Amino acid sequence: MGKFQVVDVRTSREYESHHIPDSMLIPIQELEKRYAELDPSRETLVVCERGVRSQKACFFLSQIGFKRLYNLNGGLSCYKDPKVGKRFSILKIKSCLWKTFSILKRF
Repeated sequence: MGKFQVVDVRTSREYESHHIPDSMLIPIQELEKRYAELDPSRETLVVCERGVRSQKACFFLSQIGFKRLYNLNGGLSCYKDPKVGKRFSILKIKSCLWKTFSILKRF
């Protein structure tokens, strides 16, 4: 995703179903132990299926010093391509991410 490090806080099963290419899977329940794998100086986009877990993850990361955090409002479920069922439409999310940041909630 270019300048963003993308952190997916869903379960491994959800991640296998659909995910943003090159995103890092760190399930929300593992984040406290694994946050050191992330670079706090980079812009960080946190995603989950509906946006709730990623919002909690952003709150946690902001509490430990991450400053350039974004939460994908509505989560990845908003970007599944209805024509292909559960498959994730990466073109749709890339288009949304680069055209406007209105879908992102900055922490």
